[in-house]
Amino acid sequence: MKTIKTGILMKTASIFFLTSTLLLGQSRWEVPAEAKDKISFHMFNEDMVNEGRMLYESSCASCHGTPTEANYALMVPSPGDPAGERFQKQTDGALFYKIKTGRDQMPKYEDVFSEDEIWNIIAYFRSLNPAYVQPVPDLEGIEIPTFDVKLSYDENVDKLVVKVKTDGEIEAGIDVSAFIKTMFGKYPLGKTRTNDFGIAYFDVDHKIPGDSLGNLTAIAKVRKGYGFDKTTRILPMGTPTKPLSAIAGRHLWSTDDQAPLWLDIIFHATIIFIWGAMFVIIYQLRKLKKLA
Repeated sequence: MKTIKTGILMKTASIFFLTSTLLLGQSRWEVPAEAKDKISFHMFNEDMVNEGRMLYESSCASCHGTPTEANYALMVPSPGDPAGERFQKQTDGALFYKIKTGRDQMPKYEDVFSEDEIWNIIAYFRSLNPAYVQPVPDLEGIEIPTFDVKLSYDENVDKLVVKVKTDGEIEAGIDVSAFIKTMFGKYPLGKTRTNDFGIAYFDVDHKIPGDSLGNLTAIAKVRKGYGFDKTTRILPMGTPTKPLSAIAGRHLWSTDDQAPLWLDIIFHATIIFIWGAMFVIIYQLRKLKKLA
């Protein structure tokens, strides 16, 4: 009997030791030294933070939860909270490396996100830390191109046309991404590169609701090497739409001017009656007080 109990205890201890060793091994994520020192060559701004937030909510929140609330998934190793100390004490380069390469349950996003998108996610992470100070890149000896970007709309083929010049010259192969600004954020039109004429085309669904004239705000981002530029222009690309009240269809009227006259009279007469009744009651109470 003692031999059986001893065997069970030894097996239990072995399983516990192996499990602990496995979990301990999983908690270590070695990042190459050169990857740790990687930094963004673009200073984090509000635009990057907003785009990073949208990417996080669509691809990361299911495991990491809502930042600052520590409601991440119960997994081994733990995904952690991006606003937590474990995340924030890592370098930008380490975060970039881990998002890009993945490990275990953490997917590899190298083929999902561009480098710019990964930096946007990191910009969002850092916005959660008021004590964070972004490292300043050393741009000595690095040429940063300047861009001249013009936006137009070709209604014959329903396409947004982005014309790009780099340092005053037409150039093919410039990365261009385009968006339409909506009430709920930016609607992506896609990513492409300029052709031999320095032009990039994006399909636009003309059924997208615009303002009363059908205008929509188009946004184009261009990038070459360490150079980046963003251009915004209002263009007649959508369907003319008359703004509606948020409670349209759920009410008889939304303003006093739209209310019928008979209802307006009844409403004000009711208010006068109520105040008159209150005055009479107060007056009678004062008379009773004097009689007492």
